[in-house]
Amino acid sequence: MTSRPPEIEQWTNTALIHPVSQWLADRFIAVGLTANMVSVMGFLAMACAASAFAFGSGLAAAVTGIAFMWLAHVLDGADGKVARASRTASAYGEIVDGICDYGGYALIYVALGLLLARQMPLWPAAAITIAAALFHIIQANIYETRRRVYCHRVYGAPWGGSLGGDDIDRVSARAGAAGGAFALLTRVFLAISRRFSPAAATAGPRPGDPGFAACKQAMSRDVKIWAVCSQNVKTVAVGLAMLAGCPLCYFLFVLVVVNASIAIALLAQRRASAVSGGL
Repeated sequence: MTSRPPEIEQWTNTALIHPVSQWLADRFIAVGLTANMVSVMGFLAMACAASAFAFGSGLAAAVTGIAFMWLAHVLDGADGKVARASRTASAYGEIVDGICDYGGYALIYVALGLLLARQMPLWPAAAITIAAALFHIIQANIYETRRRVYCHRVYGAPWGGSLGGDDIDRVSARAGAAGGAFALLTRVFLAISRRFSPAAATAGPRPGDPGFAACKQAMSRDVKIWAVCSQNVKTVAVGLAMLAGCPLCYFLFVLVVVNASIAIALLAQRRASAVSGGL
């Protein structure tokens, strides 16, 4: 399949992001922009958001940063649409997109960490920022795992996207040091995928088997539960924290609220495993 199925999409995507992404993608294609160019534009939008948070002040800085983060999400949706429409989707493009996504959010964490360092001693601020950033990576990968499991089990999409083990090393080498860092991150993703979905390729009923409809419903509900780990939810949390002038509030959301939600979801998932085929 070429895009995520609508039944597991968040309403923020369908209502606020994807329509604008499609509108922009059509115009990017018309003027000859490539998907990788759009990915870089998304990174630059996140850089502008981070700059607004770190160096601005008051309501205007918060609103400006939130607007640029929304634009980054729009551009992140548009790069995939450009790649699919122009038939240029590739493992290299996936790595460029990943570098831009993670790099952009890294700048947001740096900006919020700088703000936090103005409100408390440096070392506690640095420790909280780094811990939240590490958990952000783990949480994002868990959510991506759930979505890929769903697309693989229900629609037969290739497991792990377009990145195979050989592709990770071969393609990331073209992106220099950033490619090497993302290759390591991708291997972390694959390890987390195996930890949380060790039988992703085989467990549970397949399309056409008895009980598949119930399995699909349970899996789609599972993906929606894990959406608390998504970038969209965290962007809303960043916005609220910045409007309140409280970067610590965002870090506590990542470290406490999201992790607690993961624990609750794992318990619920264990209880529902009989329905979902061990997913």
